[in-house]
Amino acid sequence: MGDNQVSFNTTHMRTATTKAVSVPTESSYEGHPTLVLPNPDDPTKPGICFGARKLRAVLAHLAEVKAFVAKAQAAPKVPNGDVNAVIASLRSSGKSAEEILATLLSK
Repeated sequence: MGDNQVSFNTTHMRTATTKAVSVPTESSYEGHPTLVLPNPDDPTKPGICFGARKLRAVLAHLAEVKAFVAKAQAAPKVPNGDVNAVIASLRSSGKSAEEILATLLSK
């Protein structure tokens, strides 16, 4: 394998099939307890499954998680990848070139 090549062992990347849930539901995966949360975008789609280790990390950094979600929801959406429309929208709202660049790079 050359210097710029990377080998990945994907055996740890198995995923369980998760059913759609309307409320947080306890489950398990390979003998480990999990919590399945409803899909926030579409409750008819499979839920999002977390183990205790990841949930402990979320709880330990809850303020940062909340700030990230708020920032992501406030960011302008790029319709069909149309960056020019986003730039025009930001210009019309009085944003400076630096603010526009920062917004685009935060994606």
